Amino acid sequence: MNSKTLVPAVIVSPLMMPATFVVCAWFQGIALGEIYSGAALFYVPVSYLMGAMLGIPMVLIFRHFRLTNVFAYVFGGAIIGLVVAYLIQELLSRRRQEAPLFVIWMVGCAMSAFVFRLLMFGWKSQERT
Repeated sequence: MNSKTLVPAVIVSPLMMPATFVVCAWFQGIALGEIYSGAALFYVPVSYLMGAMLGIPMVLIFRHFRLTNVFAYVFGGAIIGLVVAYLIQELLSRRRQEAPLFVIWMVGCAMSAFVFRLLMFGWKSQERT
């Protein structure tokens, strides 16, 4: 990992979660003002925070085992999304959330992991050495 690819990957990849939220909310017909304020005030900070708390350790684990497979990153991102959705449900919600919250977080985090992997390693396939 070099800083030439690491810095853009760390800056850009967490923005996939708010992008997923914006697209899903837009398809549900929610007003644009609500969409942008929800994305800016909640999803962006939470995405960067969870990326730092859960994403960095996962990347270090992948680096230790020399995993660069796209599916490993996407699966890892989906697991992080599931954990984040569960934490949000337990810590911030008084009622049980429906499945779409979990799906939105899982898809958004999987996309974030995919973009991170793409920016770090490109399209090339790297094998274990």
